[in-house]
Amino acid sequence: AGALAIYAAGAAPTVLEGDSGELQAIGLVGGVAHSSGYPLFCLVSRVFALLPGDPAFRINLMSAFFGAAGVAALVVGALELGVSGPAALAAAMIFGSGFSWWSASLRAEVYTLSLFVMVVAWWRVVVALRTRSPRDRLKIVLNRADPKVGPALSEVEKTLKAPIVAQIPPSRDVPASTNRGVAIVTDDPKSPVSIAIRKFIDEYVV
Repeated sequence: AGALAIYAAGAAPTVLEGDSGELQAIGLVGGVAHSSGYPLFCLVSRVFALLPGDPAFRINLMSAFFGAAGVAALVVGALELGVSGPAALAAAMIFGSGFSWWSASLRAEVYTLSLFVMVVAWWRVVVALRTRSPRDRLKIVLNRADPKVGPALSEVEKTLKAPIVAQIPPSRDVPASTNRGVAIVTDDPKSPVSIAIRKFIDEYVV
C-alpha cells in the first residue's frame, strides 16, 4: 500500500509522448501496440480505462499499481525461498526505489505488469517444486529456447530440479503475427514455434 501511494502520487498526471502515449491511447480506445503487441497490457489497460479522473492518468496509474504489486510479489517470493522477513522487505524496498523500476512505475509502460506476472509465475513454480504434491502435474515449458544465447537445457533443469518437457524456439514470426492480430499457430502452422506448441498440446493438454 505504501509503494502504491508513493508511485501514484508521483505518476505522470496526463498525456505522455512516445511509447507511453501510444499505450495510453490503446488503453483508452483499444487496439494493438507496436511489436510485439503486448496483448496482456492492452487487455488489462482497458480495465483501468474505466476508472474516474484524467483518461491518460488512468493508464499511468496502472503502471503504478503493478509497480507496487511487483514489489509485494518480490517479498512473497523471497519469503518462499527462506529469506527472513526484514531481509525480504529491505531487498524489495531497494529494488522498488531503484531508478529503472521507479521511473517505469510513473508512466504508461509494459515493464511493471510484465515483471509482476513473471515474479508470480516464478513464485508458484518454487511453491510447486517445494511441496512436490502436484509434481506429476507440473509441466515446465522453456519459451524462446536458444542454446546459442541462453543457458543450456541441463543448467535450467538442474536449477529447477525438474525436467523441461517442451521448448519453444525464438522466432521473428511471433511478433509479426501478433501485430496482425492472428495467433502464430493459425498464421503460420508450419512455423517451428507452431509445431512446438501443437506438440506440447497434443502430448500434455488434449
